[in-house]
Amino acid sequence: MGSLNDAKAREILHIIDKYGLNYERTGSWDGFDTFLPVVQGQVDRGESIKMLLPGFPFKSPNNRTKVLGVLPDLGEELALKHLDGIASAIEAVYEHGAEVHITSDGLVYNGNFVQPDHRTSC
Repeated sequence: MGSLNDAKAREILHIIDKYGLNYERTGSWDGFDTFLPVVQGQVDRGESIKMLLPGFPFKSPNNRTKVLGVLPDLGEELALKHLDGIASAIEAVYEHGAEVHITSDGLVYNGNFVQPDHRTSC
């Protein structure tokens, strides 16, 4: 069972690897060996693969040259579809699937960037 779970954990990490920025250039991901025991443990326990992504807490206040406004736009939509693609690809090979959680520290930093709380906690 251990070798089957090891192979499954490696397959899952190869999926994540392919979504990385360095994959097209180098064909590998430096974090592979670091995350293998974490994913191996989740596979051994029959858990979904949990991923945590630190996200930007709010958009740039510069709506003249950087953003169209404070609401999500096509860039955020495409980013979320990309993350959903990772989870779907994992679910296709691993019955327990994957969860992508996005976290933010916006309430800590919003005062430094002149952002009201209601924009940060949407």
